[in-house]
Amino acid sequence: MFVLDSDAADLSGFVERIEAFDLTVPEAAIHFGVPSGVLTVLISIDEPFDIGWAGDDESSTFPVLVAGLHTTPSLVRTHGIQRGIQIALTPLGCRALFGMPCGELARELVTADMLGDNAFVALHERIAETTTWDARLAILRGFLQERVAGGVERSSLGDGLGIAGSAAAEAWWLLHRSRGNARVSELASTVGVSRRTLLAGFRGEFGVGPKEEAQVLRFCRARDLVESGTPLTEAAAVAGYADQAHMSREWAKIAGLPPSLSVGNPFPILQDLPPGASAY
Repeated sequence: MFVLDSDAADLSGFVERIEAFDLTVPEAAIHFGVPSGVLTVLISIDEPFDIGWAGDDESSTFPVLVAGLHTTPSLVRTHGIQRGIQIALTPLGCRALFGMPCGELARELVTADMLGDNAFVALHERIAETTTWDARLAILRGFLQERVAGGVERSSLGDGLGIAGSAAAEAWWLLHRSRGNARVSELASTVGVSRRTLLAGFRGEFGVGPKEEAQVLRFCRARDLVESGTPLTEAAAVAGYADQAHMSREWAKIAGLPPSLSVGNPFPILQDLPPGASAY
């Protein structure tokens, strides 16, 4: 079961989407947490999530997971069941909820309490004790609305960033609107700073460079197209790749699996995958 929360429109700009899930899968099933161009917050309902980085042997358990921007996949060991709520959080939402630029969380998997935020611990307890999905989502919406109301303004990524920070914020939205196809030189020219200033400000605020973010955004566009039935060659062209081979290489690096193994198979059995599949 997947439930997309459609009542969170007033969180626009801070939260891209909220999704509840209640899934029973084979005990040995895994899931690749692919980069999406935004941050992820996962709130468990029953057992904590068992998550590490794909290609690593180590994993940790998370009642509430905060995953920063990343360019390679995480690996979720399902143990046969996945129940929780996923929040797709923008960089602005990160500042509003956690009071820090998302660059401080880049390529990190942390529990909310590691950020010194006990409010998320209390939120997790309230949600876990509630018995219906509608009530759980209502609790979460109320929490997020309260945090956003006390956070930053929608028009800025926060005080103290200076010109480079403001330019980086504008470049971020431009890059996302282009779905990863705007060049760095075009972004710098549009926001009115040098290429060097933009690169430094972008990486400082978000923890990844604009080229890395663009690769993730193109992948997300291609995956959406392929999953909707678009042929691979056409999807590669529309998403901005040189050709299908280029798309397949980037896809495998970002998703952990090539298109042939990942499309339509969100919970593969690790032992059934070819050697090295999780470490492309």
